[in-house]
Amino acid sequence: MNKGRTFLKFCIVGASNTIIDFLVFTLLIFGGMPAVLSQVISYSCGLFNSYILNRKWTFKQSSKAQRSELFRFALINMLTLLITMKCLLLFSEQLGWSLLISKVGATIIGLGINFIGTKAWVFKAQNG
Repeated sequence: MNKGRTFLKFCIVGASNTIIDFLVFTLLIFGGMPAVLSQVISYSCGLFNSYILNRKWTFKQSSKAQRSELFRFALINMLTLLITMKCLLLFSEQLGWSLLISKVGATIIGLGINFIGTKAWVFKAQNG
């Protein structure tokens, strides 16, 4: 598959993850759930969506999912989260960028890291 097309699919899945995250978070908050618990649940829903759609649609995995694959997926997403948090702090606090610009920069870096890690390490067996 064309690398540009794979990346575009990855970005579309990411957008759907964000929508799911925000929708679930909003519903839980309006339902009276505490913010931190709402965030954990809503983020997890987006992450689950990401795994399913990226596995089946973006990287076209046809083999049965393995626990090790799911572990690698969770690990690469945690690593991406840590790196983007560090970048956000670096850009805003050390470089003096606005928080919005810092968030955009951190997100772009995170997108690249997550795509490369997911393609090369999580779904490496069958992606092309």
